Amino acid sequence: MSLNDIMRVLKTKGYYLNCQWITPPARLEFEGYFRGILSKYATSLQPSFEQIDVADYLQKRCESNYYVAKEWTVSNTVRELLSFFRERAYGLCWRVSEEIHNEVMNEFEAFCQAHYGLDKIISSNAKFEVEAYRF
Repeated sequence: MSLNDIMRVLKTKGYYLNCQWITPPARLEFEGYFRGILSKYATSLQPSFEQIDVADYLQKRCESNYYVAKEWTVSNTVRELLSFFRERAYGLCWRVSEEIHNEVMNEFEAFCQAHYGLDKIISSNAKFEVEAYRF
């Protein structure tokens, strides 16, 4: 379903809720290092989905209200985060083909060991946002 389809099927004065977990800054930095390593393997990656700025798209077409539904602190050791990446728990990891997954992860783990140490705790505030759009 496209964003145009959402607008088409909603009743007049209907609401569309866009809810999302915002990646905490420290986790975003960690993922950035992973993306840097992935960039070396660009020809071996699965195609990614087209990124659409939903908020920008919808704010231009209807009224909106923004809410922070919940805020909390996210803390993980580097070792835990690496295990999540090895298990492909994040969509970011789905682009890595089976043929190169271990190679990418070994390189990322070596980087993390040198940059952070595996027992370092990475912690920052997270939030869950809700944007309500009225058509």
